[in-house]
Amino acid sequence: MPAINALWLQFNLPLRHGDIKYFREAVLACLPATAKKIASNEEAGENGKAKQLSRYPQIQFRSYRGRAAIFALQEGVAVMEKFIQQYAGAQSKKIFHWQHAPFPLRVLIKEKENNSAVRHFNSKLRNELLVYKLHTWLPFNRENYENWWKPNRNKPDTAKTKKLEELLVSHLCTLIHFTGGFIPKKKIKLSILDKDRLKKVFYKEEGQVAFDLRYTVNLELPQYIGLGNHSAFGFGWQTKEEQ
Repeated sequence: MPAINALWLQFNLPLRHGDIKYFREAVLACLPATAKKIASNEEAGENGKAKQLSRYPQIQFRSYRGRAAIFALQEGVAVMEKFIQQYAGAQSKKIFHWQHAPFPLRVLIKEKENNSAVRHFNSKLRNELLVYKLHTWLPFNRENYENWWKPNRNKPDTAKTKKLEELLVSHLCTLIHFTGGFIPKKKIKLSILDKDRLKKVFYKEEGQVAFDLRYTVNLELPQYIGLGNHSAFGFGWQTKEEQ
């Protein structure tokens, strides 16, 4: 399997989940056009409006423990390394602006492995199952929300859990495909251990069906990886549960 290069950054900027979109806009304003396309996952569409690219987001913005954070992978790693060098390092010469005022942005945590800021993972099948905690996961896009969830929301919980497991496997396959790999769905052994449906979760003023859950799978995955819908905006990030 090809390697997944990943970078996890936490900043000194206090940030609520509802303000992630503003943090994203502030970071994008600092980037040149080529890097902005990678970071935003958008390109110019008709009438100058931004058009969302149908690919896995390489830079994901978060509120983590009350502060701004970013998870980057693949091409997004180099973009974020350059950004923090220019705007958030001890020797940075450019000024980061937050809420129309200069802010002395600094990196509090930069995950390292083997003295490298970039972490390498191979999402390959394992014999043993690993446990992950998935936070504020949005499993449904508009199509499967209308065509499956709404008509079946009163079905037994076991049926709904099975559907969620199928969607989560699909989200994992999307990640693996994006990084140049391939694993047949039938070889991925995934089981949801427990789940909690969240209330009052909104994205772009629309209510969303969201879950916190724990699941097992026979895959090694990067820490803080985002899965599901709108993972670039702080939804669906996960951590490995320590045994």
